[in-house]
Amino acid sequence: MLSLAGIPQARIGPFQFHDNGTVTLANRPLSCSVMILDNDGTARTMSRDETFGCTDAFVSDMLIFHDNRLLSQPNAVYSGDDCRAQMAVKTLLRVLSHRHVRRYLRSGPFALQLTDLHASNIFVDEEWNVTGLVDLEWICALPLESGDAPGAETKGVWFWHCISSANAMYLLLESHLCPPVSLSSEAEAAVSTFWCWDAEDAVWNKLTGKEAYDDSRKSLLGADPGFSHFNSQRSPTYGHSGEYAPDYSQNYGQAYPQPAVNQPSYMQPAYAENANLNTSFDQGYAHRQGLTPSAPSRSVHRDSMGFIKTKWSAAFMGVTTLQAIICLVFEAYVFGKFQTSLGEHRDLPKVQSQYKTIPTFLTLFIFGFLYELVVVWDALRMKNTIQVIGVCIANLALLVYTAIQIEQIQTAITILGEFNALKPETLSTELWGDVKPYLVAIPAVIGLATVCMGFIAWKLYQEFAWDILKNIGADYRMKKRFLHYQIYIALLKFDFFFFLGFIIQFVVVVAQKTDPEFALTIATIPITIGILLAAAYFTRKENKPGMFVVIILYLGGLSYFIFKLVRIYQPDHKDSYQAVRRSLTAFAVITILLIILTIINAIICLRNFDNGLKAHLISSRKVEEKPDAHSISLHDVKPQLPSRMTID
Repeated sequence: MLSLAGIPQARIGPFQFHDNGTVTLANRPLSCSVMILDNDGTARTMSRDETFGCTDAFVSDMLIFHDNRLLSQPNAVYSGDDCRAQMAVKTLLRVLSHRHVRRYLRSGPFALQLTDLHASNIFVDEEWNVTGLVDLEWICALPLESGDAPGAETKGVWFWHCISSANAMYLLLESHLCPPVSLSSEAEAAVSTFWCWDAEDAVWNKLTGKEAYDDSRKSLLGADPGFSHFNSQRSPTYGHSGEYAPDYSQNYGQAYPQPAVNQPSYMQPAYAENANLNTSFDQGYAHRQGLTPSAPSRSVHRDSMGFIKTKWSAAFMGVTTLQAIICLVFEAYVFGKFQTSLGEHRDLPKVQSQYKTIPTFLTLFIFGFLYELVVVWDALRMKNTIQVIGVCIANLALLVYTAIQIEQIQTAITILGEFNALKPETLSTELWGDVKPYLVAIPAVIGLATVCMGFIAWKLYQEFAWDILKNIGADYRMKKRFLHYQIYIALLKFDFFFFLGFIIQFVVVVAQKTDPEFALTIATIPITIGILLAAAYFTRKENKPGMFVVIILYLGGLSYFIFKLVRIYQPDHKDSYQAVRRSLTAFAVITILLIILTIINAIICLRNFDNGLKAHLISSRKVEEKPDAHSISLHDVKPQLPSRMTID
């Protein structure tokens, strides 16, 4: 170990000892504090196989890691002032970081550091000579500055303790790193606004999350007088220098202390596969830090309809469902009235297309509203803000479509009346007078629903933005990549609807079954579905060759719709498209615009490959994991994300 400590290292990372006697630096820097944060559900900023060749990058990722801890821990704050104080501390650490990263050492060399050097890990003889060290799995190659002795000039040791510890920053920053003037609440509130955009929204969301966390504790443990007593007795100056002894040799308090009350312990269910494992394994660090050792965490089961429990999600789904019911009832009435008014069948080509107009509209409406409900369910389930906004825009497209159908249905009824295709006792003017109020009411209902959906979407944006921030983290670049991914996936779903809507109208009303184009058009439906599914898969897996193929196929689809749009208005084919010309034009134009946007976003997503988003996308699909006896938790009853206490 002494020999290894004397060898300069080229990168920052943990040491791996292999069976063949070799030692490598192959993983992310893994200290015991990092594992504490990891097992607390904090979103990772470093992939498992990532090492660092630069101190600045390591410091930046560690600071973001601490940001994510504040975002993801449900009981991280106890008041608005406490939240602003923590945000101010994290902001000031970034401001002070340049003082404690030496320019000439930022690219190395790096040296072996003992990140868990505690008295319980040191063996001595009768004369207090050190004879051995244990618990060496946490040794890492770290910047030389992190091993400095405490000094009055640089104070670098305190900065590195803030970076490496789970919670020391809230005590050490003010007492050892800031100027000798206590940070006032006003100063903390001002500085906290620089931590992230919409800092006050973050404060409000943290307080809301804390209330939900408190409710969950009550539901799991019943009355907990110790916890309420702890909250009521907490000092309003908690976290300031007055509560911290300047002598660093003393044990500093924890940022999230647990009440000293004997609480009922949460019992892990017994599983055959881990019944013989030692559940206290690797609990030493948590015990030394004053944390309650916990049993292995449970696997998490997500309720597919759990999103309905939130007020705004339920409201959005309710408005969409009510709109679909009302509009489909009105459209069904128009269809029924139209069908019962038809008389003797006419074989004239001009009449044949008009027979199919209203049934085609009804079919599209049924498919459109049902598909919209599925998209809404998926958007709320996945907390996809972009998809929610896309539903509102798609609703506007349906509004335009229903407005177009009014004139087209009037034209169909008039032509059928002129060629005596209606019953003798039914006049075209009377039939039109019966169905017109319902046809006018449909776009009015959709317009009102769109306004309501737009307002609710704004509320959902605030709600989902917080969840995305907790899952993806505080890294602005990662959030931007995730935004482009969400836009791309939403575009694929709307591409499918408008493509299929165009094909249905073309096949039912325009194309002749004897025409080869009829069979070719039918064949494009499964091919298009396969392309869209492959596009989503290749994006999620970051498969570059697959994405290039998909983009080429997009260009082929774009050419096809431009061709069809031109053909609609060619003189030789004008009569064939007369019955649905306007609606086909609307669908073709919207589909062309969507394909162009899809190609642009596909290129953006392609450029974002290999930048870390894949790990977030894949991990979000792993809903359930097997319980592991090596898992630890900072809170004995907190609902946890699946986590494993393993060495990377």
